[in-house]
Amino acid sequence: MEISVVVCTRDRSASLARCLASLARLDPSPHEVLVVDNAPSDGETARVVAATPFRYIREDSPGLDLARNRGIAEARHDLVAFTDDDVEVDPGWLRALIAPFADPRVAGVTGRVLPVSLKTPAERLFQSYGNGMDKGGSPRRFDPALLKPADLLRAQAVGVGANMAFRRQALAAVGGFDPDLDAGTPAAGAGDLDLFHRLLAAGFVLRYEPAAVVHHHHRRTMTELRRQLRDNGRSYVFYLRKVWRRRTVPRPAVARFAAGWAAWLAGRLARGLLGRHRLPVGLLWAELAGAFTAFSSRPRRSARSAPSRRPEPGSRPSPRAPG
Repeated sequence: MEISVVVCTRDRSASLARCLASLARLDPSPHEVLVVDNAPSDGETARVVAATPFRYIREDSPGLDLARNRGIAEARHDLVAFTDDDVEVDPGWLRALIAPFADPRVAGVTGRVLPVSLKTPAERLFQSYGNGMDKGGSPRRFDPALLKPADLLRAQAVGVGANMAFRRQALAAVGGFDPDLDAGTPAAGAGDLDLFHRLLAAGFVLRYEPAAVVHHHHRRTMTELRRQLRDNGRSYVFYLRKVWRRRTVPRPAVARFAAGWAAWLAGRLARGLLGRHRLPVGLLWAELAGAFTAFSSRPRRSARSAPSRRPEPGSRPSPRAPG
């Protein structure tokens, strides 16, 4: 199967160079790698990419999901994979990521994200927080026909944006990534969760394949980690607000889910204040505070949304194959 790999980046040339070096070691090699330089402040990213065989694309409008959509529009192949500039991929990453697409019902695949280093306290704390980005060593299939409303909302169980691939027709069917979400917007994240949710809500089957491994460079300092957890809380509220607004899940189910999540956050903080939680109080508070700030913020309304390139007429897949 032919696949395009998209790496979106912004002003992190040293990290990007490390990521691209790992992509150059892939076996088999990807059919193409596209680096989308999102609203750069200088020409350093272009210089890094020029030293590789990969394609450079400049997207001047800021926002990770805008950059992802630009990557989809520029990609030449029917499968499109995404990884991040703070990741190093295993040599066999693509082989394992592509394999589940042999099932024509599978519209998207995610893989395992392991830490590169656990040397600093911040790195170790993040890995102990919900196991970092790791979704475990067991393959999983997410079939919308078998999922309850709470399962549709719990889209983080599917995977993370640092390691994912999709059929481009499925992306087009749901409108691509939402440019009002993720880094570079008031939401600060959740673009991957929102896409997983919309694909499942539209009837598409997703797979988690732990053999498709990438290694993530966690935040090294406590300041960076607090900011990341604050953004996690903030982005999750934006995600739930969008589900509420679009009614992809019945509103009573969204309300119950949101109330349970808020109680969980508050309960963790209470245990932390009593010295009964493994995470420092400052980190526990950061995520709750991020959620609070989201309630007074409005999403950015972008004029640009879905990828501009579309499949040929008649090629849009049915979400569920007969039988």
